[in-house]
Amino acid sequence: DSNISTKKYRLHVRAIDLHSSHEGIEEADFLTFPLLHKDPTKRYDVVVCSMVINCVPTPKQRGTMVARLFHQLRPEGLLFLTLPKLCLTQSPFTTSQHFINMLTNDGVGFEIQENKESPKVSFFILKRPLETSSRETEFNPKWTTATRINKGKKYRNTFSVILNRDEVNGVNLFHNEQVKSG
Repeated sequence: DSNISTKKYRLHVRAIDLHSSHEGIEEADFLTFPLLHKDPTKRYDVVVCSMVINCVPTPKQRGTMVARLFHQLRPEGLLFLTLPKLCLTQSPFTTSQHFINMLTNDGVGFEIQENKESPKVSFFILKRPLETSSRETEFNPKWTTATRINKGKKYRNTFSVILNRDEVNGVNLFHNEQVKSG
């Protein structure tokens, strides 16, 4: 029962699903989900995105999702991200290291806290850094297209993530939404 854990640990939990079948889970589309608050320090402490990104239909929408995950978190907030390992090992457009580089470095800007792989699942614990003001100058345009990096054999899927510079930098990411400001 989610009410017991919420009371015991004083957690405020907001669960969403595109097609919810449980009364405790709000039916919502994360790609249009409103920003919690204009002030980044009043956003989510933790977001869990488990086996979702691989179900997002297009590489550009996956990029939007990853950028939104970053911006839904407060500075130093954590993202728990899981996806099928095959997405990263059986695609001509990505590898585990390529995906990590896109999430960090000159891509989205997360810091990797932990990364593990089981035989079937890739697990990531990512942190939004405290300071993100220099993000715009670090973004590498290579993340704006899906480039074939694995050649030679047949691959099971075409998983990739395409980032949009403005979304990564938070420009107009939540432009038509009502957000709290006070």
